[in-house]
Amino acid sequence: MAAAAIVLVTAAGACAGSGDPPGAGPGGSGATGVAGAGGATVGGTAPTGVPVDYSGTGPYPVGTKTIPLEPTRCTPLVDGHFGCPQSAVVYYPADPAAAAGVARIAGYSSAVAYPETVRAVVPPELVQDVRFATDVFDGPTANADGPFPVVLHSHDMGGFDLFESRYLAHLASWGFVVAAPDHQARSVTGQLVKDPYEGDRADIDDLRRTLGALRAANVGDSPLHGAVDPGDLIASGHGVGASVAMKLATDDGFVGYVAKAPTGVPDRVTVDRRGLVIGGDASGHVSLDDLRLTFSKLGPRARLVVLHDVGHNSFTDLCGPMWAKGGLTQHAERLANIAELLRTSEDGCTPAHADPADVEAITDHLAVAHVRWILGLDRSDVSLSADWLAARFPRVFGSSSLGA
Repeated sequence: MAAAAIVLVTAAGACAGSGDPPGAGPGGSGATGVAGAGGATVGGTAPTGVPVDYSGTGPYPVGTKTIPLEPTRCTPLVDGHFGCPQSAVVYYPADPAAAAGVARIAGYSSAVAYPETVRAVVPPELVQDVRFATDVFDGPTANADGPFPVVLHSHDMGGFDLFESRYLAHLASWGFVVAAPDHQARSVTGQLVKDPYEGDRADIDDLRRTLGALRAANVGDSPLHGAVDPGDLIASGHGVGASVAMKLATDDGFVGYVAKAPTGVPDRVTVDRRGLVIGGDASGHVSLDDLRLTFSKLGPRARLVVLHDVGHNSFTDLCGPMWAKGGLTQHAERLANIAELLRTSEDGCTPAHADPADVEAITDHLAVAHVRWILGLDRSDVSLSADWLAARFPRVFGSSSLGA
């Protein structure tokens, strides 16, 4: 258990136009149009033909709240940490005055994914300390500009609902309510105790119950009251979670998806939604050939962006601290029995790979630009054009392709 904890706590997920005419999105979110960077507006529209850089923090302070999910199965394990209860983390645009009156959350430790008894056996040097780039506050009232479109996010195998919080908070700062459940059977704790993984059926159930909890909070006595627009839905995910997001996106109400380093397309699923697929050319987990094969099955409504010197775990919060420390295999001699697991866990997070800050910047930009375009908040997809991406993110942009 101790050896598994060392690996799993250090890395989550060890495992271009969509064919529609510009401005063909289904409509805005109902927000009032707060001015953003580069002339864009949140809930309004960006100038036609003018690229907008969405890599910086948006105009909204961000609130966060954990919401309980109605249980459908109950398997209490490991100090009651796993199985019951289950929850989802939510990031959302906050009211500035309300945010000023509550605690600011600076970040989190990756050890939070584990019960206390497991944290005690993890060497401190292998725990990743994550700092937020966005101002995040503890449960303030949501911004009155709502309701806002909803993004439901699915984490990777061996992940945790907090492990992409920087990405989730960034989306929230641009005017989205973003929620991520802890898929417990394939989370870090679930993998540790070897709980049976029921496949994407359980993951889809988690995400649908998350949406139900958001809808309840939207009309209840909650900081999220009035913030949720259940008619504008986007699915998002990383790794296994990216494949789950593609399947979720086939549900009624979803207009598109963002898939980061997907492990494949779910069997027997036709994904007829406007999608963005982001992957790296240096992944030891999902090869470039496999990434392109996945993309080839998605049809003309998808866009693929390949990033240079980027690995599978480059897309998680934990990669930056890991990269700054020089990766994990430097500990292989001392931890020889898990040396191979250390190697796979640092996929994309060593000095031989792209700086995670550069990866985060282009990923944040791509996700916001894609979602805004398919929702009709931007009149064109010029902010996703290959020429502009190459000029703005020269160290990591590789190529961009449209579905055939």
